[in-house]
Amino acid sequence: MSTNSNRSKYDKEQETKFLSIFREGLNVVSEGFSIYDENDRLVFCNEAYLNIYDETQDLIVPGSTFEEIIRAGAERGQYAEAIGRVDEWVQERLAQHQKADGRAIEQEHQNGRWLLITEHKTPSGCIVGSRIDITALKKAERESTRMLLELERASRWEAVGQLASGIAHEINTPTQYIGDNLHFLEKACDDLRPAMLAISTFLNSGGRQFPADLTPEKIAELDLEFLLDEIPSAIKQAEGGINQVTAIVSAMRDFAFVPRKDKSSVDLPRLIESAVTISRNEWKYIAKVELDLDPALEKIDCYQSELSQVILNLIVNAAHALSDAAASGKRSKDEKGKIIITTKRSGDRAEISVRDNGGGIPPEICDKVFLPFFTTKDVGKGSGQGLAISYDIIVNKHKGELLLDSEVGAGSTFIIRIPLEVREALSR
Repeated sequence: MSTNSNRSKYDKEQETKFLSIFREGLNVVSEGFSIYDENDRLVFCNEAYLNIYDETQDLIVPGSTFEEIIRAGAERGQYAEAIGRVDEWVQERLAQHQKADGRAIEQEHQNGRWLLITEHKTPSGCIVGSRIDITALKKAERESTRMLLELERASRWEAVGQLASGIAHEINTPTQYIGDNLHFLEKACDDLRPAMLAISTFLNSGGRQFPADLTPEKIAELDLEFLLDEIPSAIKQAEGGINQVTAIVSAMRDFAFVPRKDKSSVDLPRLIESAVTISRNEWKYIAKVELDLDPALEKIDCYQSELSQVILNLIVNAAHALSDAAASGKRSKDEKGKIIITTKRSGDRAEISVRDNGGGIPPEICDKVFLPFFTTKDVGKGSGQGLAISYDIIVNKHKGELLLDSEVGAGSTFIIRIPLEVREALSR
């Protein structure tokens, strides 16, 4: 036997041995592995792949097409997202499979299992795929999301709790002068009653009878001129108080808006004005709030409850910054600071900024303000969650940006940018 024949025999033996080792190795890994040929027929899969698709193991044999395998699984209820739309789902999955561009696909099974699927196409047209079980990761992700939602709700109502006494004071003040004016009107009616009865008697008698006890001196005592001036004023003040209470209650209702899973069309100016109203007792003694709201951004699509929480938090933070600046002597206590809230369009995004002229934030701290539990406030005066939650709401939930621009001694500006999705039908 020639040397070339011996080498050929050795090479074939080595190839057979290699393929055996290769199959054995693939069968002990936890990831599912498969190879489909250029005609999309199964050439090889390991045991993990079979175990993943246990409902259709009878079809997962060399020679079966990818479409046959996934259609059977869809018809047998294996895939959660295929329920009620088998044909449509099969076509979508086939398109992904044929593309085989290495992009990761998450797939949920009806039994609660989640897979991360990646597929690559070889130069000869074969498709090599891997499937990794990410069920534990998805459960952890859901638990993390649930905890974050609970933390958002807790932070939301913590804010309401912190503002509760101020809101109560804001409601109590107008109700007090509503009550005072009503008492005045009640007394005025009592004072006017004799005169009104006298006039009624006089008119009913055709001008022939007038009560003898209603002398000019008694009429003078009524001070009719004073009452005629003050009664309309008292009514207007009472109406103003009612309007103020109504505004506060309306703002609270807007803030207590039940969070929705989807975005909704929101009146942005009203959302901002509600946050300003709710927080009024936090800033009214130390700041003036100025609004510069772009009317073109009257309606935007967003998560209303969450965005209102962010804006309220930024306003309260600005008020605290002004208060701290005054307490530390960085700003005159005799002069009120400013909180300026502006909205404008920035490219394809809506931009909301909350600016104060307080003491500013040192550069070495600016990078930390959005970190969970980081706070510059004294112990017991801040949880360090407000800005962290705000960052999550804007960046992760709205796919936007939350930025800080601050200068020590000049103040801070927090800038919100969220994708602009104006509902034209509602704004016409």
